[in-house]
Amino acid sequence: MPLDVPPFFGLPGSHPKGGFMSYAELIERLQSLPTAQQAEVFDFVGFLASRQAAAQAAAAPATTLGQSRLAMWLDKPIVAPGFKPLSREDANAR
Repeated sequence: MPLDVPPFFGLPGSHPKGGFMSYAELIERLQSLPTAQQAEVFDFVGFLASRQAAAQAAAAPATTLGQSRLAMWLDKPIVAPGFKPLSREDANAR
């Protein structure tokens, strides 16, 4: 899924040279960090992404059980020719 962001990001003036940080500069900074700190950055990015996904899911319109994908299986169950379910006694005997 492509991100809809400009090639530069950050707060104005947050870059040491003024202006914004480019993706190339961000990658250079990440690569200069020790492996443990890189892992922290990646964990944090994952956390932010999951938090945003949860917020989007909460903002999505509510779906009733009748509108869910489960309803499709309840309305039209799969039928396997010749299939005979085990009785409770047969299942317990196994």
